[in-house]
Amino acid sequence: MQKLSKFLSILILVIFIIGCERKSDIIDDGIIKKNTVNVIDISEEIPASKNILKVVENGIDGVFNPLYAISDADKTISFLQFLPIVFKNRDLTYTTNNSLSTDFKNINGNIRVRLRDIDWWDGSPVTSEDVLFSLKLLLDKNYTGVERSSLLFNIEGAWDFYKNKSNEISGFKILDEKSFLIHLLNPNVEMDSAFNFRPISKAYYGKGPISDIRKLDDKPMGNGAYALYNYEKLNFCSLRSKSNFYYNKPAIKNIFIREETLNDKKSELYSGEADIIDIYGNNDIRFDETIRDNYNMFTVYENNSTLLMNVPSGDLIDPIIRKFIFSAIDEEDFTTERYKLLKYDVGIVSLSNRFYSKIEMPYDKIEPNLNKVGNTLFINGKPFKITLLYSNVGLNDFIATRIENKLKSIGISVKKSIRTPEEIKKDISVMREEMANVIYISNFKNGDIPDYGLLYTGSEFMGAPQENRFKQYVESMEPMNVRKRIDKYRRFSEDLLENAWVRGIGSPIARTYIRANLRYVFNSENLSWYEGDVWNISIQ
Repeated sequence: MQKLSKFLSILILVIFIIGCERKSDIIDDGIIKKNTVNVIDISEEIPASKNILKVVENGIDGVFNPLYAISDADKTISFLQFLPIVFKNRDLTYTTNNSLSTDFKNINGNIRVRLRDIDWWDGSPVTSEDVLFSLKLLLDKNYTGVERSSLLFNIEGAWDFYKNKSNEISGFKILDEKSFLIHLLNPNVEMDSAFNFRPISKAYYGKGPISDIRKLDDKPMGNGAYALYNYEKLNFCSLRSKSNFYYNKPAIKNIFIREETLNDKKSELYSGEADIIDIYGNNDIRFDETIRDNYNMFTVYENNSTLLMNVPSGDLIDPIIRKFIFSAIDEEDFTTERYKLLKYDVGIVSLSNRFYSKIEMPYDKIEPNLNKVGNTLFINGKPFKITLLYSNVGLNDFIATRIENKLKSIGISVKKSIRTPEEIKKDISVMREEMANVIYISNFKNGDIPDYGLLYTGSEFMGAPQENRFKQYVESMEPMNVRKRIDKYRRFSEDLLENAWVRGIGSPIARTYIRANLRYVFNSENLSWYEGDVWNISIQ
């Protein structure tokens, strides 16, 4: 009986080991198998009733902790934002959409704050204690991770705490778990900007030394409640809700990596059509009020093609400057004539929501000082200059010349910079660092960037059924480039798999790494790499 029991125990152990052994057809000695489907599951846990992007299972003690993430991972979470206590729109109006607070009112020198029903990464609620802990951290002399606002010293007791004369901030009164009261020394001072910091969890960080809490390169001082940046709604990983963005979030469920023939690509690309339409088409994205406002703020249409002009996150783009540039490119005359005479889809486009079209802004003024001296337009005393950046393919040069003439007619100095797609990548990087004003002109049909704008928005195929439109597009792909595309695609796939496996499939860093690479491909930040390879993204 004892031997039988021992035998059964060993048998159960063997079965358990076999069952737990990872089986994968994704990697075979680092080589992608031909004619196989390689699946990376990056499904995310989405709380049923909480409006956060919840991440789990990584970092110190099993908690996803970007403070200790490796440098590469730092970059991959750029599409996440940590919610500040107070968030203001570009017109300086307070909004609860991107804030932790639902109420922030100054009544006779007392600010009453109510926090949203939102959780930390571990499921525990964000509380008034967390805000107080974070405020104390900001006012601690030893903490240098985030620049503190001098307005914080308008809180009663803040200066005494800073000078180590008191262990508490007397003007901060906790009312309950989600509410607190702040008493001000000067009741007439606007405190909104002082509370744009992102709190961190007292339970998680309260026991550690302050020196361990560092700033994460343009991120908050610590973990926070996660949500997606507004501009991410325009990118490939966008979510398709028609109602409140944060409450209705499908997630990318699977990425299917395939190496197939051109004929096979047809069906695979077609299966992904619905997702792509939502990003570049005029469908769901136009019905969400927040998305629509942001989209319209930085968008003009050129014969159903899209031109996005944007600046890095956090910068203020001035509608007056935008109007000057776009009015110079007369949409009615310019696009209609092009469409009627050329019968060719050329998009004047900046698909990167952050980098490609950047207008240097006068940050010290709400409205810039625009004046014309002779034939030159000046902005705050400096000549207004713009660079037109493009590859000399298709009709790009024709379009660039038209834009150049239009802009010069209102006094804007224009420089045309003709580069190869590879050179453009480098040029844009340099111009980004120099804060240059750039309009990037791309010709969809000649492979500058992924042709989803041609496929599903501005297109000579728009009058045809979707199936015919897609067929015409596939047939227009140059067969001689197929091998080249497959080779580049394989290298990217291998890199994706290798890095994802190293960091652990299913972990938040792996997911964000994958998403970052998806954005890299579909957001056109790599101009020459992606020419129609196969992605089949299924949305949960």
